[in-house]
Amino acid sequence: MGTYALLKKSVMLLVVSAVASHLTRKHQAFILHLLISVTLISCSPVSLEVTNLRSTRAEIVGFANKLILLIRDRKLDKLAKYVHPTKGLSFSPYGHVSVNRVIVKEGELAKIWRSNPVIIWGNYDGSGQPIKMSIVDYFKTFVYTADYTSAPLTAINKRLGQGNSYSNIQEVFPNSIFVEYHFKGFEPKFQGMDWRSLILVFEKRQDKGWWLIAIINDQWTI
Repeated sequence: MGTYALLKKSVMLLVVSAVASHLTRKHQAFILHLLISVTLISCSPVSLEVTNLRSTRAEIVGFANKLILLIRDRKLDKLAKYVHPTKGLSFSPYGHVSVNRVIVKEGELAKIWRSNPVIIWGNYDGSGQPIKMSIVDYFKTFVYTADYTSAPLTAINKRLGQGNSYSNIQEVFPNSIFVEYHFKGFEPKFQGMDWRSLILVFEKRQDKGWWLIAIINDQWTI
C-alpha cells in the first residue's frame, strides 16, 4: 500500500473514532470491530507476501551477482561450494535444456577444471555435430562469452533472449528461480541476431540461501 493510501486510511480512522465517542455502546462496539478489521487487512498476508517477494528478489540478484564474479574469474573451487550437493550443476549450451545434458557433481567441478578432459556437452545447433571440448574451452564458448558483470539487462524468472528455440527451464527445473543476464546484441549489422544471455538457475536451500543447479548459455539459433 502506498503512502497516500495509508495516510487516507489513518485520517478515516480518526474521523470514525471521533464520531464513535458520541454513539451508544452498541454502535461503539460495531465501530471497534470495524477498526480491528481494517487494521488486520492492512497487515494481511498479501502485504507480507509482497514484502517477502521484494526481499527474495534482492537476495537472489545479490547472490547471482556474487557467482557471476566467480565464473568470470574462473574460481571453480569457490563456485563448487554453492553447487547443489545431490543434484549437481547442469550445463546447457542453449536455452532448450536437454535431458542428456552434462551434470557435474559438486565435488568433481574443481577436479574437472584442473584435469581439463574433453567432454561432449551436447550438439551444435544446425549441424547437430557433438560439442566436444574441454571445460576450459566450454567456458569460453558457452558460458562467459561476454562481460556479464556489466550486462545492461537482468531479469528474474523472465526470459529476455528471444530466439527460435523453446526455453524449458522451469519444466526441467521445477520450483527453481533463474536470473538472466542479457545483451541485446553487439554489432548493429546483425540487427540483434547476435544477442547473448547467461542464465543461472537456483533452488532454495532448506536452511538459508540458495543452491546453484544450472548454468545456461543462450543465443540466436538456426
